[in-house]
Amino acid sequence: MAKCNFNIEFNELIEGLIEKARTGITAKGGTFTGDTLSGSYAIQTKLGAIEGNYKVITGAVVFEITDKPFFVPCSIIEEELRKYLNPLTPGIA
Repeated sequence: MAKCNFNIEFNELIEGLIEKARTGITAKGGTFTGDTLSGSYAIQTKLGAIEGNYKVITGAVVFEITDKPFFVPCSIIEEELRKYLNPLTPGIA
C-alpha cells in the first residue's frame, strides 16, 4: 500500500525529465530504474530509506511512495523530487 501519492506536471520532453530524475537520485547514492513509461527508485536518507514507483501519464508523472521513514512527511518527499526534476529550483536541504 502506498504511503504517498502525487503528480508532477511537466511540459518538456519526458526523456529529459526522466534523465534529470535519474541523475539527481543516483548522484545522492540512490537507485533509479525505468524508462519513459514507468520505473522505480530508492534513496537512503539520514532517517531511513525512501522507495517508490512512478508512471508517466499525459502531461504528468504519477509518483507512488511505497516506503518511507515515519517522520518524513510526504510534502518533503514531493518537494525533493521536484528539485531533481527541476534543478534550478532552490532546495530546502
